[in-house]
Amino acid sequence: MQNERAIFTVSQLNRQVKNFLENSIPKVSVEGEISNFTKPASGHYYFSLKDNQAQIRSVFFKTHHNTSLIKLQDGQHIIAHGKLSLYEARGDYQLIIESVEEAGLGALFLQFEALKKKLELQGYFAESHKKSLPAFPSSIGIITSPTGAAVKDILTTLNRRYRLPLLTIYPSEVQGARAASQLVQAIKQANQDKKCDVLILARGGGSIEDLWPFNDEQLAKAIYDSEIPIVSGVGHETDFTIADFVADKRAATPTAAAELCTPSETALLALINQHQNRLQLAMSQLHRHYQLKLQRLIAELLQVRYQLLQQSQRIDGLTQALFQMMRQVIHQKQLKTLQLSQTLERLHPKIRILSARSNLDNNTQLMTRYMTLHLNNAKARFTEAVSKLDTLSPLSTLNRGYAIAMKNNRVITEAKAVRVNDEITVKLFKGELNCNINKIGE
Repeated sequence: MQNERAIFTVSQLNRQVKNFLENSIPKVSVEGEISNFTKPASGHYYFSLKDNQAQIRSVFFKTHHNTSLIKLQDGQHIIAHGKLSLYEARGDYQLIIESVEEAGLGALFLQFEALKKKLELQGYFAESHKKSLPAFPSSIGIITSPTGAAVKDILTTLNRRYRLPLLTIYPSEVQGARAASQLVQAIKQANQDKKCDVLILARGGGSIEDLWPFNDEQLAKAIYDSEIPIVSGVGHETDFTIADFVADKRAATPTAAAELCTPSETALLALINQHQNRLQLAMSQLHRHYQLKLQRLIAELLQVRYQLLQQSQRIDGLTQALFQMMRQVIHQKQLKTLQLSQTLERLHPKIRILSARSNLDNNTQLMTRYMTLHLNNAKARFTEAVSKLDTLSPLSTLNRGYAIAMKNNRVITEAKAVRVNDEITVKLFKGELNCNINKIGE
């Protein structure tokens, strides 16, 4: 039995295909060439995007035209951003465009922005890294094509403004596949030579593709690493390259770069003349000032000379008084020294030791006699105390035949302190007896 299949009308099928395209496939970007471009009264744009093998119908509704700044026409190569859909009435598969950009230009612009953001995060554009330009360079290096208009403009400007510096041209291509590497090598060579005070990196105007070598990452690194300050003068005033952001100074044109690197010779001469006149006037005023000051100092010097003579006489008098005073002081010191010498002789350690030794012998004899007398007195007192103690000792009483009765380690002094059958202890002169009370008498 055959499987039953759903049967669609053409409208139903087209609607399902449209829903699938719009809901299942995300937004896309398509690159191609415009053909069959039409612009009806509605203001919408209808055309096909094609390459050498296929094409797709496209519609750019008027409501999205403000997203594009380019004018569309047949043969134009673009990148269209939008979503896929189906025009149900004719069953045409189509691209609904939301924004467009020129192919090539858009890709390069995205590369430019990506590299610019990367280098900015790495600090390549930081003002703190940028070097100052010399006010009066004695040697200028020019990195550009030796046959281009840029080098002529620079030389003309330098010849007009400032003819003093030595010029060195580091030739390099400024357009094409080899240009970036040659520009990098020229910067490195200039830094190895170490004979330039400043470098000018320049070329004339052109398209973004023409200026693209100046958006090279290796060139940006060479500019950043350069020990010599670099002025960029690439393209026209509206042109910006990565080299402009990394360079120590950016000039709108090669001519402006030459002007930025040098002072105006005419302005310098006028400034020199102005300063020369001011210097002469200042020197004249200074000469008069110091001439008056010198005359005043000479008068003061004569006054000082007179004061010095007076001080000299005073010094002579003070000198004589000083010598007299010194003689008196010396005589007094000599007398004092003699007195101290005699005193020192009396206080000589040998004499003091002999005296101390004699005193020690006398004190020793006195101490011996005192200790003997004290010891004899102590012995007599001790003998007398022992005799009294012996007389009063309970042991002497016991030795004569007496005994001491005790109960619970207490002396019994009367009969009523014990009862019949109590156990007592009778302490003798030698030993003791344990007794039992049988009878108590009054």
